[in-house]
Formats: sequence, C-alpha cells, structure tokens
Amino acid sequence: MNFKKIKTTLFRTFYFLCVFFIVSIISVLIINFIIMPAIENRGEERILLDVRDLSWEKAASLLKREGFIPMRGKMRPAYGKEPFTVLSQRPDAGSQVKMKRRVYLDLSTTGAKIPFANLIGHTLRSSRIILENQRMVIDTIYYRYSSKPRNVVFWQSVPANKKVFPGTKVKLKVSLGLSVWTVPDLIDMSKKDAINKIKRAGLEIGKITETVRNDLLENTVLSQSISPGTELHSRRRINIVVSKFSSNFIEE
Repeated sequence: MNFKKIKTTLFRTFYFLCVFFIVSIISVLIINFIIMPAIENRGEERILLDVRDLSWEKAASLLKREGFIPMRGKMRPAYGKEPFTVLSQRPDAGSQVKMKRRVYLDLSTTGAKIPFANLIGHTLRSSRIILENQRMVIDTIYYRYSSKPRNVVFWQSVPANKKVFPGTKVKLKVSLGLSVWTVPDLIDMSKKDAINKIKRAGLEIGKITETVRNDLLENTVLSQSISPGTELHSRRRINIVVSKFSSNFIEE
C-alpha cells in the first residue's frame, strides 16, 4: 500500500474542506451583512407622491398612510387658492425617498394680513381657541413664574395688533404662578396657624425650634427667620421659633 499517496489524498481532502468552510463562512457574512441590508433598505424606499394643490389635512393624511412624516413648511400668500393649500413640497414629488422621512409642505395663506390677537391675560385654553379662529399656529409654549395667575399667557412673540398672514407661528410664555412671594407675619400665631399661613403664601416650612416661655401659650410663634413683608424672588424656607413650657412648670 502506498502510504505516501494516501497521506497526500487525505491532506488534499482536509485542505479542500478547510477552504470550503472558510468560503462558506465568508459567503454567509456577505449575504447577512451586505446583500440583505441593501435589499431591505431598498424595500424601505418609496416614490414620493405629489400632494401639491391638496389641503394640508388631506396631504398630511396621505403622507402618513405612505409611511412619511408631514411637516409644515413656509406660509406664503397665494391668490385664488384656499388657505392651507399645499404650494410645494420638499423632497420633490416623484423622488425615491426612504420611509419615515420628513416631508416639508409649504402652505398658502389668504393673501391678506390680519391683526394678531392680544393673548396677554388670557388662559392658555382660550388662547388656543382664539388662535384657531384666526388660523394661527402655536410654535412653542414656555412655562415660567410671573406676576400673572397660573396658566395665563403673559408674553407672546408676535406683538398684539401686528398685521401678519394666517398660519403665522407664535411662541407663548405661560405663567406657573407668582414670581414674587411675600413673607407673612407669623408672630404671636399658633404653630399650626403659622404653618398653614406659610403654605398659603407659597413658601416652604423650614426648621421649627422650641424655646422655654412660661408666660405664653405653648406653641406660640416667637420669631421667624425672614422679616414679615419681605418680597422674595424665589421660594424660600421660613424657620420659626415657638414657645414651650419648662418641664417643671405647673399651670395655675
């Protein structure tokens, strides 16, 4: 028996199997990480339909149904067209676009400017109704402390009575409540009443210290950490000192 020939045959067989194994692994990797993602990505693209001359509501509905995200673009006057008619779109109609892509739609206005409403002093809810009637758009709402009551508009980015096109975007600042807190007078009050009054003033209760005073009712406020009438521009803690009877005091 020719052992050398058998050895050579076994070596070639082993070599072939090794090469075949390596090529198979490389092929699988190429298919999984290069070819298949390319095919899948191609499947996620669609031809963007033409939504020009449609209303904003209808155009937005069609784009959402196709897997795109409609976004309002610029507002431009367009005579002879109904307000909020799509004038142009980006990307262009007919282009190959990936799904979930934002599509910006430029919309028409009436072509005539109207005075912008004065929203200062109105609640946010009533401001929304006013803007909806004027066909204006709220861009951003900021919540801040102010001298106005809670949920009341105290600033608008578009000045009142300024003539603008319908569809104009406005930023609003809405009150979280008072921006100035007045420290109440707590002296000679009971501890319970003082705590309630601090809370009603929008301030926080701080440290409560006791000191012996047999000439006063127990838990009477003797002093406070911030003087009455002080105006604060941030919420602060109010510390109070209250009376207590000495351990050997006998009430008559």
